[in-house]
Amino acid sequence: MAAREAAAPELFVGGIHLTAKKKKKREAGLFVKRKGRGRKGKPAAENDLDGSQLSAAEPEPEPEPEPELEGFTFAGSAGSAPAFSVGTRATSPGGGGGGSGGGAAASGGSGDEVGSSDDELFFASRPASEADAKRIEMEAGLERFHAAVAAAFATLAAEGIAHLPMESLTLGKEISRGAFGIVRDAVAEIDGNMVEVAVKSLPAKRRSHEEALADFMNEVRMGWCASWKARAPQRRTSRVLRMFGIAYDFIKSGKRARLRIVMERVNCDGDMHDEIHAEDHWACLRDNGVDTGVSVRSSYWTTDGNDVWAYLMPIELKLRLALDLARSMRELERASVVHRDIKPSNMLLHVGQAESTEGLLLKLMDFGEAAAAAECATRSEVAGTPGYMAPEVEVEGSADAVSDVFSTGVTLLELWVGSIGPTFDAYEGADEVGDDGVRAMRREMLEVLAKVEKAEPEIGALLRRCCADERHRRPTPKQLVHAFKRLNGLRPGKSKARRRWQRAGQELAEQRRNRMGAF
Repeated sequence: MAAREAAAPELFVGGIHLTAKKKKKREAGLFVKRKGRGRKGKPAAENDLDGSQLSAAEPEPEPEPEPELEGFTFAGSAGSAPAFSVGTRATSPGGGGGGSGGGAAASGGSGDEVGSSDDELFFASRPASEADAKRIEMEAGLERFHAAVAAAFATLAAEGIAHLPMESLTLGKEISRGAFGIVRDAVAEIDGNMVEVAVKSLPAKRRSHEEALADFMNEVRMGWCASWKARAPQRRTSRVLRMFGIAYDFIKSGKRARLRIVMERVNCDGDMHDEIHAEDHWACLRDNGVDTGVSVRSSYWTTDGNDVWAYLMPIELKLRLALDLARSMRELERASVVHRDIKPSNMLLHVGQAESTEGLLLKLMDFGEAAAAAECATRSEVAGTPGYMAPEVEVEGSADAVSDVFSTGVTLLELWVGSIGPTFDAYEGADEVGDDGVRAMRREMLEVLAKVEKAEPEIGALLRRCCADERHRRPTPKQLVHAFKRLNGLRPGKSKARRRWQRAGQELAEQRRNRMGAF
C-alpha cells in the first residue's frame, strides 16, 4: 500500500480516482463524495488508499430502517442495499440488475430462486414489456376490427343483400377514382353466370372503421332498396343503377379493409353533366369579344369572360332524359327511399348495345347520402349539394321526397338551359359558398326560369313548380312522369308513337357509340 501511495500521483478513495484539485480538498479535511457514505459539509472518514476498509476512528454506521411505502416491495438483509419494485421492475440502488436474477441476488438467494413471498407475488404478476403490451393491444384491435366487418356483412346478408365471395370476382382496369373510393371494371359469377359488373371499393381503416362501416351499410341498404325494379321477376327496365351484392377483403396485414359494392356495368362516356357540356351541344358566337360569324337559332346562351356560347341540345334529347329522370324518382318513391343529392353528376347515361332495344337510358346512382323515407323526420344533418338543395334543407337540414323534387327541378332547369349562371357553375361546397353564394345562385335560377317560360311556356311552368319554395306547390314524381310522357307524345293507346320514341332512342344510342367508339 505504501509503495502505491508513494508512486501514485493521484489519490484513490473508495475506488474513485481523484484529481490533484480534489486531493487538496481531501487533505484539507473537506468532504469527498463517496457512493453511499458521508454527508455534505462534514469531513469524510479516513480510508486506506484502496478504499477497502473503514478507519477505526469511525465505526460502520447502522443501516437505516427500510421505509414502508405503499406500492413498493422491499427485500434484503441488514447492511445490504434493498431491492425494490415499482410496478414493473426490481432494481437495486447499489447497481443490482433488474429482472428475476437481480431480485433474487438482492434477497440473498440464487439467480433461479426468489427469497420471499413478496417477490414471488411480484414476479408472478409482472406485466409484459411495453413492446409486448403494444403488440397485444394491436392484435386485440385487429380482432375487433375484423369482427366488426364480419358482423356488418352478416347483418346485411340477413336483410337479403347478396354477399359475394371475393373468389367470384375478377377485377379489371380502373374506371374512375374520387373521394368516395375507386370503381373498377370486373367480371362476377352471379347465379352461375359470368356477368360484367363494376365494383366500387370503399376504404375502412382499423382506427376509424366505425364511421366507414356505418356509411357503407347505409349506402348498400338504400341502393339495394332503390334498385328493386331491376331485380323484379319481370326484368323490367330500371332507371336506377342496379346493385348485385357486396364483398370485402383485407389489405396491409389486416389493418385495412376494402368494402366493395358490386353494381351493373354501364356503357357510357360520362354522366349527365358531361352530356350537357359536350362540345356538340354548344356553338361559339363570340370568341374573346370577336364575332365568329356562326348563326344559330337558340333561346339559351351563356357568357364565359369575353366568349359567348349558344346551347343547342335537341329538344327530343331533353324530353327523353327528363322522362327518364322522372321515372327514376318514381322508382325511389315506390321504394320509400330519399336520395338527398339529386344532381346531373349522379346520373349516368347508359348506351345500349347495337343488337339491343335499350337505346339511351338514364341511370340514377350514388346513394351515399340517401335515407329511408320513414327516417327522414328524425335526421337533421344537411345533405346535398349547394344550389340543388331545397330551401328547407339549407335552413333546417330535413330532407324528404318533396325535397328531392326540388333538386330534380334544378337538374331539369340546368338540362334545359345548359348553364344556370357563373355562380351556380362555380359552386365548391356548402362551407365555401355561404349564404351570399346561395342567394346569388337563387337569383340566377329565377332569371333562367323566366327565359324558359318565355321560350317554352309549358316547360317553364312545370319547372317553376318543381323549384317552388312552397313545398305544397311541387309536383309528385308520378305527376312528373305523366307530364313528360305527354310532352314526349307517349299517351295511352298510342303504340305508333311509342315505337317512334323507341327508334329515336336507338338512334341516339348509335350516335353515342360512334362518339365513344365500338364496344
